[in-house]
Amino acid sequence: MLYAHTPNDEGKWHTLACHSQAVAELAEEHAAAFGSGNAGWWAGILHDAGKASEEFQDYLKLCAAQPKKKHQTVDHKGAGFLRALELLPELAFLIQGHHGGLIDAEEMELKGTALAGRSGALQEALDRFDALGLIPADRAKPEMPESVHDDRHALEFWLRMLFSALVDADHFDTERHWHPKVAEQRGSAVEIPELWEQFEADQTAFIDRLSPRQKAMPVNQVRAEVYAACLTAAEQPTGFFRLTVPTGGGKTRSGLGFALKHAEQNQQRRVILAVPYLTITDQTARIVRSIFPDERIVLEHHSAAGGGSDDEEGTQEAGEVWRRLTAQDWAAPLIITTMVQLFESLLGRRTGVCRKLHRIAGSVIVLDEAQTIPLTLREPIYSVLQELVAHYRVTVVLCTATQPAVDWLPVELTPGKIVPEPERHFQALKRVTYS
Repeated sequence: MLYAHTPNDEGKWHTLACHSQAVAELAEEHAAAFGSGNAGWWAGILHDAGKASEEFQDYLKLCAAQPKKKHQTVDHKGAGFLRALELLPELAFLIQGHHGGLIDAEEMELKGTALAGRSGALQEALDRFDALGLIPADRAKPEMPESVHDDRHALEFWLRMLFSALVDADHFDTERHWHPKVAEQRGSAVEIPELWEQFEADQTAFIDRLSPRQKAMPVNQVRAEVYAACLTAAEQPTGFFRLTVPTGGGKTRSGLGFALKHAEQNQQRRVILAVPYLTITDQTARIVRSIFPDERIVLEHHSAAGGGSDDEEGTQEAGEVWRRLTAQDWAAPLIITTMVQLFESLLGRRTGVCRKLHRIAGSVIVLDEAQTIPLTLREPIYSVLQELVAHYRVTVVLCTATQPAVDWLPVELTPGKIVPEPERHFQALKRVTYS
């Protein structure tokens, strides 16, 4: 019997076959969201192949026999790295980085050179792994999507997405072994169609509470027109959009309405509201939570959200446990976060930062106050956003009263207008005249 992890608190070993199969299936499911399920499966099945080596098995047995003593670690990534080079060399990046983070091409070349001197031992580990019979003979070989073949930027981002799928799968299955009760608390049973239905009912009730006099006020007329325009535009296919609304025009509720209906229309999985400042996250969260009070629907992920406090028995409340866990993998239908958190995930290399990245595929991203993105960062950020829209079924909404100029960027962006004539609304809500 070959093992992947030492015994848990119940004394059960985690077998290599069980772990490899589970990670392969989870990574396949995650990567299927962007059309790369088979590549995800191969990354998962090979990621721990090196643990089949006799040396690593001896290491695990020593750790189990002397759990309080720190033992010299044994490399377990080299064998999978070697097999990946034979199948699809790009997968080697994922296997090498699934603990420490992605490395660059130069480091990969050095790693390959170093492993060449151990090819005999690595092949022996692969033979032991192959003997488990985990890879069906008719399993299709991994391939890259056509869109990344001649585009290094697209290839890099695809690898980052696939890396995220692998890391999340590996972490989750390992957690199921060590902390099964914790793993059970992850995720949310609520999906976008239910959220849209709940939002629509709340919006109707919100409007019905207004008196005829209130409805006739210019500010509420503008809000009604903006909301109606959002619902009409939401029926369009995925893409780039501008939502231009003057201050006081109901941008938060209308933008959320667009995002939820659009996601429901296009079978997208979640809505991500990204804001530039913590003060805005508080304001946005209050509005959103008034509509969706269930603690397992809305994830706030930013530095001020906190990790929750322990009760007298030293355990966190269920809602805080869910928030802490979901901040790691973004397995929630509605996320309120900062632009820093979002862009770190899109452009980062560390496992903890990248773990949630695959959840962004098939999402609606609303960038509130989009003009606050620094000029020096707009090109790389909009380049990544364009990649998400083009190949990952993502919709991006630039939501602000002051739309940023994007024409000068060397990125193909053609944001569509959600509100056809926003100038009328600015005139209606004009508060100050300079003379």
